[in-house]
Amino acid sequence: MRVLVFAVLTVGIIVIGFISYRNYEGNFSVEVERQLSAIAELKVGELVQYRKERLGDASIATRPTRWAACSTSSSGFRGSDA
Repeated sequence: MRVLVFAVLTVGIIVIGFISYRNYEGNFSVEVERQLSAIAELKVGELVQYRKERLGDASIATRPTRWAACSTSSSGFRGSDA
């Protein structure tokens, strides 16, 4: 009789442990997936901002300046040897 009670309790503990483990595993996977999604969204935002900054830099670098206009015009500054 004692062996039967021991066996039933042992099986019950093992089954409860297995169910608890599966539940924890599922919750852990969902949490890790949520964290990775949040990190991915932040990285995308950073890349978009970086691209905007570089495009802004490029537009400034390619914009004609006063000095460039002076050097190409006929009335621009020329050295004393001209």
